[in-house]
Amino acid sequence: MTDLPILDELGESLARGFERAERRERRPRPRLGLLLPAAAAFVLLGGGAAAGTLLALRGSVIPGPSPQNVQPQMKPLVSTVHVEPLRAKDPAGGAPW
Repeated sequence: MTDLPILDELGESLARGFERAERRERRPRPRLGLLLPAAAAFVLLGGGAAAGTLLALRGSVIPGPSPQNVQPQMKPLVSTVHVEPLRAKDPAGGAPW
């Protein structure tokens, strides 16, 4: 018996903890034979979902409205089209943007 009985209790507690850890390490681990089919099923399901999404989204495009159904202010006029002049200088001193 030592002068500090708590040290004996600590030593016993540590020994029990090490024994529990060793028992856990001896347990059988999941085999690769179980993980491989699960991974293959995951890849197949993901591929099927991606293929279904591509097929669903490749339908016909929604057509724009016919010209007679467009409001007059939404129709572009030929004489109003113009290109804005360049206004930004290149910070590195090159050609303007």
